[in-house]
Amino acid sequence: MDQERKKILDKIAALRTKTQAAGCTEEEALSAAAKAAELLDRYGLDESDLRAAQQSDYERADFDVSDAVGERLWRIATAISGLTDTRTWSNGIKGRPDTKISFWGLGVDVSIAHYLLDICDRAVRSAAARHEASLVLLRPNVRRRRLHAFLDGMIIRLAKRIREIEWTRKRSQGEGSGLVVLKMALVDASLKGQGIMLQSVAQRHFTDAEPEFELGAGAADRVRLDAGVGSGKAHIALIAP
Repeated sequence: MDQERKKILDKIAALRTKTQAAGCTEEEALSAAAKAAELLDRYGLDESDLRAAQQSDYERADFDVSDAVGERLWRIATAISGLTDTRTWSNGIKGRPDTKISFWGLGVDVSIAHYLLDICDRAVRSAAARHEASLVLLRPNVRRRRLHAFLDGMIIRLAKRIREIEWTRKRSQGEGSGLVVLKMALVDASLKGQGIMLQSVAQRHFTDAEPEFELGAGAADRVRLDAGVGSGKAHIALIAP
C-alpha cells in the first residue's frame, strides 16, 4: 500500500472514531461521518479497503519464557497490556509451564509492551541472581522456597507499579475515555479476525510467607519504569506529561 493511500485511509479511520460515544457532540459526529463518506467516495475506496488498512496496523509480538522467572512473568504482562492498550495471553496449559507470552495491538503499542516486559524480565533475573548467591549455604529445598518468594515479591510489586502508571495516565486523560474503549474494541475485533479467542484462567498461587517476599518487593521499587521507550530520535513517554 502506497503512503499516500495509507494516509487517506488513516484519516478516514480517525474520522470514524469521532462519535458521540467517544465524547463528541452530535454535530461533530455527523460532520466527521460526512467527511469520511466524502473521502471514501472521492478516492474510490470502500469498507474493504478500510478494514484491510486497519488490519495491517496490528501486530503480534511473542516473548519466550521458561524457568521460574518466565512462568511468573504473565502477571507483569497482564499489567503491561492495560497500560499499553494491548491484549496479552500465554500458551501454558494445566500442569505445564508457559513457554511464550504474546501481545497483540497496534504496532507502536506492541513494541512498548514487549520493551517493558523485557526490562522487567532482565531486572528480575539480575536481582534474583544476586539474591540467590546470598542463599548458597541453605539446604536446596529451603533455598528454592526463599528464592521463589523473592521472585513473587518482585513480580507482584512490578505489576502493581505498572498498574499505578496506568491509573495515573487514565486520570490525566479522563477515566473511561470513549476513545480508549473504542480503541480496545477495534483491537479485539482485529484479534478475533486472526481466529484467536482469549480465555481467563485461575491465577496461580504465590509465596508471601517468607521474608524474601518483601525483599523482592523492595528490589522491584528500584527498577526504572518511567524512563520511556526510545531508539534514535524517537521517544515515547510511559507517563503522559
